[in-house]
Amino acid sequence: MNQTEAVRVWEFEEIWQRGNAALRMSGKYFRGEYGVWLEFAAALPGKEKIIPKAGGRKYDWEKKLVFRLSSKDLGRIGWGLE
Repeated sequence: MNQTEAVRVWEFEEIWQRGNAALRMSGKYFRGEYGVWLEFAAALPGKEKIIPKAGGRKYDWEKKLVFRLSSKDLGRIGWGLE
């Protein structure tokens, strides 16, 4: 397995939505290092209470709050959940 195949295997993305905010958790390689990102985004102005049409946008992912979790952070979370 080459590095490109390994990257495809280990990338993931999950999105949870509640009201006028969304949380996206994704794992991917960045600059040769694997990391997990947590991204928070608010609804676009005027779209807080609507359901977008297929392919439409509700959340403003350009103005998001991002946290990168290191392997040490993930270990602490796992330890705390045990």
